[in-house]
Amino acid sequence: GTATVDFQLGSGGQIEATVYDQKKNPVPGAQIQIGGLLGGGGMDSTAMTDAQGHATITNVSLAASGQIIYITKPGYQSLTTQDKPAFDAQGIGKAEYTITKDETNQLTLIGTVSDASSKPIAGIQIAPLANLPSGDAPPKATTGPDGTYKLGPIDIPARQPVLGVQASGKGWDSAVKQAPPSDDPATPVKVDFTLEPGHWIAGTVVDEQKSPLAGIRVSVQQNFGDDQAILG
Repeated sequence: GTATVDFQLGSGGQIEATVYDQKKNPVPGAQIQIGGLLGGGGMDSTAMTDAQGHATITNVSLAASGQIIYITKPGYQSLTTQDKPAFDAQGIGKAEYTITKDETNQLTLIGTVSDASSKPIAGIQIAPLANLPSGDAPPKATTGPDGTYKLGPIDIPARQPVLGVQASGKGWDSAVKQAPPSDDPATPVKVDFTLEPGHWIAGTVVDEQKSPLAGIRVSVQQNFGDDQAILG
């Protein structure tokens, strides 16, 4: 048989939003999303603030609850709120939101990478395992012939207690250590690595017609009991 399902849709509204920092400066480039409550539902609308911190959010339910507004920008603490403005007869509301800029500390790392016999290893890449407050790609350093490296200075959020750092290179197992925060930005933090020989995997990725595919990211998954690590 045929089942008939009818829907009655209400008219949606829009929010003219302005995003400020804690000093009341407009925040350009902040992403504003509105969607279902946590744990269910996708995003109904996404907007980006302009140079004046303004954005128009559409597909807004005129109901007081049922949607959550998410505001994010690298270098700022994200904001999640259910607060909506009052809507006028045309379904338009004006709202101001404040997001807090991350305070940052500068951290410089130095150290030596060697094997189990204390022989220095050249050509090892050192990189932080974190997104920077600026949104830029994390900086990287490579060990020299004597196995030493210098990485930084790196701007990291002040609320981040430690910084994960990875050492990786062809023919060696990757290693990760935690770099503690420095009380003196002018004093580098020393993080040494000892690497074990590892395996290197090489191959070709093809489609069903055996044609090579470019730009494919290949990862290796390692199991450590209940823990897993993805090594790209």
